[in-house]
Amino acid sequence: MFGFYRIAAVTPRVVVADVAANLQEHLTAYRTAVENGASLVVFPELSLTGATCGDLFRQDVLLNAAWNAAQELAAATGNVPALFGLPVAYGNMLIDGVAIAVDGKLANVVTKRNDDGGIFAAGEEKCLEYVKDVPLSCDETTETGDDEDGLRFRIEVGNDVKCTDDIIRSGVRNGADVIVNPIAEPFVPGRDYAAEVAALSERFGGVYVIVAAGTGESTTDAVYAGNSRIGDRGVCVAQAEPFQRGTNILYYDVDTGAVRFKRRSQLHFRDFSDSRASFAIYTAIPESPDLRYAYNPAAPFLPADAKTRERFCSDVLNVQAAGLAKRMEHIGAKCMVLGISGGLDSTLALVAAVRCRELLGMPRDAVRAYTLPGFGTTTQTHSNAEELCRALDVDLKEINITAACRQHFADLGHDGKADAAFENAQARERTQILMDAANMCGGILIGTGDLSEIALGWCTYNGDQMAMYSVNGSVPKTLIPVLLEYEARLRNNPAFTQVVRDIIGTPISPELLPLGEGGALAQKTEDLVGPYELHDFFLYQLLNSGAEPKKIAYLAEAAFAGRYDRETIEKWLRNFGKRFITQQFKRSAMPDGAAAGVFSLSPRGGFAMPSDAAATLWKNF
Repeated sequence: MFGFYRIAAVTPRVVVADVAANLQEHLTAYRTAVENGASLVVFPELSLTGATCGDLFRQDVLLNAAWNAAQELAAATGNVPALFGLPVAYGNMLIDGVAIAVDGKLANVVTKRNDDGGIFAAGEEKCLEYVKDVPLSCDETTETGDDEDGLRFRIEVGNDVKCTDDIIRSGVRNGADVIVNPIAEPFVPGRDYAAEVAALSERFGGVYVIVAAGTGESTTDAVYAGNSRIGDRGVCVAQAEPFQRGTNILYYDVDTGAVRFKRRSQLHFRDFSDSRASFAIYTAIPESPDLRYAYNPAAPFLPADAKTRERFCSDVLNVQAAGLAKRMEHIGAKCMVLGISGGLDSTLALVAAVRCRELLGMPRDAVRAYTLPGFGTTTQTHSNAEELCRALDVDLKEINITAACRQHFADLGHDGKADAAFENAQARERTQILMDAANMCGGILIGTGDLSEIALGWCTYNGDQMAMYSVNGSVPKTLIPVLLEYEARLRNNPAFTQVVRDIIGTPISPELLPLGEGGALAQKTEDLVGPYELHDFFLYQLLNSGAEPKKIAYLAEAAFAGRYDRETIEKWLRNFGKRFITQQFKRSAMPDGAAAGVFSLSPRGGFAMPSDAAATLWKNF
């Protein structure tokens, strides 16, 4: 459903030169992978014999055993293709081949292109011959079906990865979603295998699968670790644990829709547009029945790996500060003015301003904070604003806006009822004060609105929607607590750490409605527009893969299993779709702000959309 296909990268337990034992291991692994919903099962280079047979590859007894085993393995396949490696005698040459078996027969043998000076010859360009009635493909172009909506994959063999540009280009040109690389390579300590496969997949604009030979290979000269890994559009999304003794299967669900969306979205892929079936590999294979192994975490904006997350947080905060510093230097501004509410967004903006002050070596008063309590300001948020500024050595000035708003209502003839004008007047009053304060000190007003609010249009036009420079505009709400926790660890300031924890634990609210009995908060944002973790998930899927609403709901149900039911997900997804489309006019007038996160909705280069588009397709599904 929705174009998901499960890849099973199998590192089998291999006994070098024992073809019969290896065949049984392949059969068992194939059946296991299919039972677990695999759409394509891939084994390593020369997997039927072992890759370290040396001159034994020249022996007829080994070659014949491998060919017979390939026929037997092929006979056991159904409509799920199996890709496995074997040596093939071709005239006076030995070929390092990857067989494609499907529907009970050997459909093709793809040959290695690169002659590495060893036993095997390189596949000759543009040759297409037969070995015992099985097509021998030397240019990685073979066809196992004709369903253009299915998974499309290409094969490169072993160290062809080292000269992979031609294969990547032809793969993109021919519409392949996946390149699979069955490989046998010795393990090298300290090598960044994850970064390599991520880079390959980024260049390919799709999914790159490396299926590695394991510890059963001969240790005469090297050790093989079975460290299979998978890259998806620039990210290493799955890695096998190296040095496992038995057969290991690494699963990953390929989102073909997301791959094709990326290709359509990036200009450098447009030169590769020939998707003729005669050059591509189309495979009509069943789709995954679920998403047990899919890379669809509930918090997609956050790297799952702790070490990567630390680096990501550092990068985001550095971009925020560097962008702000450049703008300050360019216009010769003397100070940065911020409104501090005691909430998440203004806290992150203040952190960026303080980092900018430190980066430029500016005086202490270069950051000027204002707290602007109104009708809905709680004691807790007001106190947090004060504690936060003390912890970061920033002076805080208080200007209560209630009297000014009441005068404004009187001038307008407004009766003071809690309607849209009542709420928005407070946001605009605060913005007016902060703009004027920035003018008075020769500085700029720093906007605090985040990506999630901008996506939903949850901001007041010409109120908190406006600023002279925006530092949070590409940072989603769910990322902000993680960034603040990182900053707290970095600063090692107990007072800052304590107030950050309190701010993170405070319900999100614009605090625009009068307080309830006993000063209770009367307005919680997530009760009104929906949980931000859902909205951030929806936004990520929309921007990352262009997913349709039904697909986003399907993904969310898998990601949030046990937390939100389908009815709740669809309710808030409809609300998201409506708000995202209809609130574009606010984004069309966004202030400048460097893209610090994964995505930007800036109309100048982040996300272009007309302000008058209909939301029908995104809210009715």
